[in-house]
Amino acid sequence: MKRSIILAVSLLFAACGSQFPQQEILLRSPEGEELSLQVEIADTPEQREQGLMHRKSLSKNAGMLFLLPEEAVQSFWMKNTLIPLDILYFDANGVLVSVRQMEPCVSDPCPAYSSGIPALYALELNAGATERLGIGAGWTLVPPVIDQTSPDTPAEQNRP
Repeated sequence: MKRSIILAVSLLFAACGSQFPQQEILLRSPEGEELSLQVEIADTPEQREQGLMHRKSLSKNAGMLFLLPEEAVQSFWMKNTLIPLDILYFDANGVLVSVRQMEPCVSDPCPAYSSGIPALYALELNAGATERLGIGAGWTLVPPVIDQTSPDTPAEQNRP
């Protein structure tokens, strides 16, 4: 019995770990300097809802990139998110439009963190990463946002 419970829990963690495809993305400074980040991609409604909830840590140059269904003013909250995060919002052209610092929230009501300006992509990084890496006005998300050679990425999800 104990062995089957351990196996079930192990399978659950393995399934959770593979829930998000991983990919390297590039951010470009106004001076042309490129910064490489390893991110998990949240592209489905279920993935976007789960996000980084219940995570106890995030690697230094890692994050989660949310591919949103349409360019609009976006809003994120931190319900059941255990680590403080920076959120960077990018428009359809990949231009950084706003940055917010988000604090963990374990009980309602949790504050919402709005892009304030229409955005199509949201990138969550460890709190302070934006300042530490010097990311700010004029930075862009370098296309392609989704690896177009990935067999796991449907064609309609490949965005310019």
